Amino acid sequence: MRAKTAVFAALLAVLTNSTDAGEGDEHAEFQALCTAWLAAKALRREEYTPPPMPEELTEVLNLNMSISEDKWAVLFDDNTPTNKWETFKQGKSELLGKTDWSKQWEKWKQARHTTKNPEGQWVKKNKDLIHGANQQLIRRYVARQADRAFELYSNTQEQIPKGQLGNQQDMLAALNAAMCSTPYEIDNDGLKCKDLGSPAVKATTCGADNANKAGKSIGLDIACLCVSGTNSECTGVAGSPDITSDANIGTNALNAILAKCPGQFTEINGLSALNTAIAAVSAQIGKGKKPAAAGDAFFGKTYSTNCGTSSSACLSYKEYFATGQTGVESITWVKNLRTAAKHVEAIRRRKQADNAAKEQILTIKIAIEAEFARELKFHSHEQTKEQKSSATQQNTEESLEKKRKNCEAVANNATCQLPCKWETKGTSGVCKLDESKVKDETNQGTGGEEDAGGTPATGCAQHFNDKEKCEKMNEGKEKPVCAWKKGGEGDKDKDELRCRNGSFLANKQFSLMISAAFMALLF
Repeated sequence: MRAKTAVFAALLAVLTNSTDAGEGDEHAEFQALCTAWLAAKALRREEYTPPPMPEELTEVLNLNMSISEDKWAVLFDDNTPTNKWETFKQGKSELLGKTDWSKQWEKWKQARHTTKNPEGQWVKKNKDLIHGANQQLIRRYVARQADRAFELYSNTQEQIPKGQLGNQQDMLAALNAAMCSTPYEIDNDGLKCKDLGSPAVKATTCGADNANKAGKSIGLDIACLCVSGTNSECTGVAGSPDITSDANIGTNALNAILAKCPGQFTEINGLSALNTAIAAVSAQIGKGKKPAAAGDAFFGKTYSTNCGTSSSACLSYKEYFATGQTGVESITWVKNLRTAAKHVEAIRRRKQADNAAKEQILTIKIAIEAEFARELKFHSHEQTKEQKSSATQQNTEESLEKKRKNCEAVANNATCQLPCKWETKGTSGVCKLDESKVKDETNQGTGGEEDAGGTPATGCAQHFNDKEKCEKMNEGKEKPVCAWKKGGEGDKDKDELRCRNGSFLANKQFSLMISAAFMALLF
C-alpha cells in the first residue's frame, strides 16, 4: 500500500508540472485523464457474489438433526426432489400460519441424509459426542442456535437490490457512462470504447467553448484533447492517429491513444487512483490556457479560436464552474466515478459483513460442540458412578457367598462363631450365616448412606435423623453404642437431637457421678 501511495504521489507531482510549448504540451492533462481511465477500469474489478454455505453451518445443521425428535427427523427421510416445502405445507395453513421454511428445507433434507445412517461416516466420527449427550436436555438450545446460524447465513445470500448502493449493475452502469459517451459506447468487455463506425467531425463532436460537450466521459475528453492537427500534444510523438484532412476524428483514434497511457499494466487501487486523477485534473484547469472571460475554465494549452477546432488541443469545462455548480466535482464523468466508488465501498462493507457472519457461525458451532461435550462429560461421570456401584454390589454379594460357604462348612455348635449362628434341627443342627450381623458390620464399615457433605456416614451417624433405627443399633449389645441425644460442647449441632455415639453419654454420666460424689464430700 505504501508503494502504491508513493507511485501516485510521484505521478501527481509530474502531472502538476507545466511543459514547454510544442510536442507534449498537453502531456500532464493527458496523464491526468489516463489515471482517471485506469481508475475506472480498476473499479470494474470489484465484484460481489453471495458466499457459499460455510462448512461450519453444515456441521451445525448436522448436529441439530442428529438429536432431533424422530417425529421431526422422519419428515426429511425422503431426500428426493419430490419432498419439498411447497408440498409439505399444503393443507397446513392453520397450523403453520406465516411460517416459511423454503430456504431451510433442502438443507434439512441433506442434514438428515448425512446423520440418519448409524454406519455413515459422519455418524461414526461423532458417535461419542451424540450418544454421550443428554439429548432431551440440550435439544432446544441446539435448535435455537442452529436457527440463529442459518439466519446469519441467509442474510449473506440476499442480493443487493437495484437502486441500492452495492448493486453491481448500478456500479457498472455508472462506470460505463464515465468511460464512454456519444459518439462512443462501451465495448462488450467493459474495458474500452468501441471504435467508431465512421470518422467523427471534431467541431461537432467536441463543440465550441460554450457547447457544453466536454466532461461527459473520460474517453470523449481524451479524444477531443489529443486529436489535433499535429497529433503530438498528448504523446509528444507526431503522426499519431489523428483527424483526417476533412477535420474528422479517426475511427480507431481513441483506442490508439489510450494504448499509450502509462501504468496501464500495473495493478492499482481504484479508489486511490480516482482521488489522484481528480486532484490532477483540478491542478491543470486554468494552468495552460488562461481564462479569456469570466467563468472560463480551460483544460489544456493549445487553443485556436475555440477548443473544438482541429488546431486546438484543449477542453472547456466552463459549464461546471457556473453559478450553482461545484467545479471539478460537477464534471459528469467525475460524478459517475464517485457514484461507482460508493458502490465499491458498499460492496466491500458487504463482504466484511459476510465474513463477520461466517465468524459468528463458527462461534455458534463451537458453543454447540461445547454443550454436547459438557453433557458427554456428565454422562461419563454418571456412567462411572453406576459402574462403581455395580462393582461394589458385586463384591458384597461375592463376600456374602463366601461367608455362607464358610459357615456351612462348620460341623458343630461349639465352633459356629459370629457372623455365623447355629440353627437346631431335631437332634442335630446346621451352622448358617447370620446375614443381619453381616449387614450391620457392612453398614458400620461403609456407612451405608451419605452424610450432608457427600461422604459415607458411619456408625451411629448413619441414622442421625431416625430415632427408631438409632435405638435398634443397641440390640444384642451389652452396652449401648448409640443414643438419641443432643450434642456436647464444641458440637456445631449440639442443640439438635441426633443419633450420637453412646460412649459420649456414658462418659457424661460417669462425670456427673464423680461430680456428685465430690459435692457430697464437701457438704
